[in-house]
Amino acid sequence: MKRYLGVVLLMGASLLGQEAPPAPSGDVEQAPAAQEPESEYGGPAILSRGGGPSIGGGGELLRLRPFLTVNGMYDSNLAAASLDQNGQVAYQDGYGVEAMFGVTGAHQFKESVLSLDYRGSLRHYTQRSYYDGFDNSLMLAYERRLTSRTSIMLGETATRTTRAFGLPMDSYYGAGLFGYDPTWSGLLTNELFDTPTTALMSRVQLVHQRTARLSFSIGGDGFIVRRRSVALFGANGYHATGSLAYRLTRYQTIGVSYTFGHFDFQSRYGQSDMHGVALNYSARLGRRWEIGLAAGGYRVESQRLTQVPVDPFIAAILGQAYGVEKFHGVSYLPHLGARITRSFRHSTATLGYDRTVLAGNGLYTTAGMESAHAGFSWTGIGRVTLQGGAGYSKFSAITQQIGAYRSYSASGGFSTRLSRVVSMIGRIDGRNYSIHGAVLKRTYYRATLGFGFTPGEAPLAIW
Repeated sequence: MKRYLGVVLLMGASLLGQEAPPAPSGDVEQAPAAQEPESEYGGPAILSRGGGPSIGGGGELLRLRPFLTVNGMYDSNLAAASLDQNGQVAYQDGYGVEAMFGVTGAHQFKESVLSLDYRGSLRHYTQRSYYDGFDNSLMLAYERRLTSRTSIMLGETATRTTRAFGLPMDSYYGAGLFGYDPTWSGLLTNELFDTPTTALMSRVQLVHQRTARLSFSIGGDGFIVRRRSVALFGANGYHATGSLAYRLTRYQTIGVSYTFGHFDFQSRYGQSDMHGVALNYSARLGRRWEIGLAAGGYRVESQRLTQVPVDPFIAAILGQAYGVEKFHGVSYLPHLGARITRSFRHSTATLGYDRTVLAGNGLYTTAGMESAHAGFSWTGIGRVTLQGGAGYSKFSAITQQIGAYRSYSASGGFSTRLSRVVSMIGRIDGRNYSIHGAVLKRTYYRATLGFGFTPGEAPLAIW
């Protein structure tokens, strides 16, 4: 839905990419043909600063658009956080109808950009009313240039969902209007069960341009996750980040960043503190290609309670074979990030890879996450838009004795405009996940087909 906001992405990169163009000099490389105006291009985006890529394809949409969709839907293998009489997770298929409404797009002011994506979704299943629900999702970003050398970004992301799959996480693929944020996406795209979950994340970043080539940034975020099932725990956390970037040429930037993070868990004893350092490199290769790279490591210090066997003599006296003791440990994990974006006239393609540390998924506490993703969107001339994507993620427990969690997902969708305000929309999603050594294995499919209503010339693309 957001892939074709080319000018907004350009403005976002100028504010979040953090470098003003250098003054003309003999060492500045020749820009590609049809280059952007100096006032609009802020250099290739830096992964540690969260900016979206500075290239975009698929047209422009610099205004907010309301929308309404009504779909028929099919979900396979719905799963609550409960067991059947045989001690197995009970999976159920469901048919029903879903209505979605909201507002999406952006508005550009003289010195700022306001980006908004809100959607509400009301679902009803004909025979599985337990899974009926009303979901809400909000992504809000405000970017403003305070002075000729300083800019600020404020962001708010919130969701209330009753499903483990299907949230609007396009920003995770690195080419969305809301930039690059593996922390937020990793918190919610690896849910295990279809149980009510609420999450909120606030973030702020301030960037100061010291010279034409040198810039500094400071920022932070805080989040909470709450799950209604008593079998799953919620999480609290925050990050504080600082970075330095130096513009080698108009189209290349290097830098270094430092991050401190803290996680703790609802109704569980345990917490983790982490320190991370990374080197960054970003480059724009011609008019259509952009890459961003990050490499470094984390030091993670964790505490939690763990079960230990009791000496047989003491066990015979107390009648208990196991006891509980406090665990304290230090782990070192890699921090890697890569993003490649290719822009076409009417489309955008993205590949990405991340290794980071997250606050688990309700079963895992602090965990190392590895993920890879690919996305493609095409906003055609006239009536049709297409979208496709695939992803992989892996959780490895840092302090728990639990097997690795792996998830594979794929999605595709189309939208074709039937009239000025009416579009036909179809989408299919699939996800498979499992935990090594555990009975929890699930393959989930979702298919929707219906009609959407929105004003404007561009086809409706609600991904």
